[in-house]
Amino acid sequence: MICLPVNNEESSNTIILSCNDNGPTKCYYTNCKYSTNKGPLMRKHYRQRHPNDIIIINEEGLLPRCTKCGLFQKNAMSQQHQNSDCKKFTLRMTKRRQEIMQQAAGNVEFYINGQAVKKVSKFKYLGRIITNDDNDLPAVDYNLCKARATWGRIGKIIKRKTNSNPKVLAIFYKVIIQSILLYGSESWVINNIMIERLNAFHRRCARFITGRHIRMLDDSTWVYPSTTKTLELADLLPIEDYVETRKLTVGGYVEGTDIYAACKEITTNRLVWWKISKRREKMNIVIEISENSESGVTPERDGNV
Repeated sequence: MICLPVNNEESSNTIILSCNDNGPTKCYYTNCKYSTNKGPLMRKHYRQRHPNDIIIINEEGLLPRCTKCGLFQKNAMSQQHQNSDCKKFTLRMTKRRQEIMQQAAGNVEFYINGQAVKKVSKFKYLGRIITNDDNDLPAVDYNLCKARATWGRIGKIIKRKTNSNPKVLAIFYKVIIQSILLYGSESWVINNIMIERLNAFHRRCARFITGRHIRMLDDSTWVYPSTTKTLELADLLPIEDYVETRKLTVGGYVEGTDIYAACKEITTNRLVWWKISKRREKMNIVIEISENSESGVTPERDGNV
């Protein structure tokens, strides 16, 4: 078992272990109790518990490292790896980093005139719920609560006054209810949970507008009307389309501002400079390898393996 420093960083080490059928191999670090005789399990252990280290299994040699999750694996850059275990691990680690950042932020105290400012996990600002973890789900739930209450007060009245005309009812729904339901959605970071909750309310309103309710017949069987047909009869689109339209509207307004043009120009210039610098680095590497090959000298790699 060998431990060598890499790039003179104490937190980054090269670990060389042997994993075979002779018995389980313990982790290099004495305070870590993990042991296994399987190379893939040991590599996954180092990815999760010691992500800064380079792990080499004698029986396998130095394997490529995934640039996303950090796992040393033969097919580390294949599409199959990055769509399965890599994706799950990356999401889990991102969530863990966010939790650590939130805990660190929670220990910070702010004072005004010597008096500590009260900490809250969420608050309302301009009619929208703002959370300390930058999650928009509480804002969606708040809008849903207000939209249900408003629809419950005016839905039956409008249906009676309009003689149950679905298209007229849909106009009132889009003008009154959707303005409450999708308030602030232009800046939401949408996920599947939010879409499911919004769609559940949206479809229920469409069934009320058209009178195509989920109901039980006399023979105890249930009837589930087609959602696509119900939305078509109510002259409504899926809720995702309305959210996307709002985002595009705000995006078009922002694109027309001077500050957007200035930011775009700066970003474009930096991107061009980055591409040029990367191209120069590749050219220097090619020239160095060419010169070394002509002189018969093998180029050295950074770090000790």
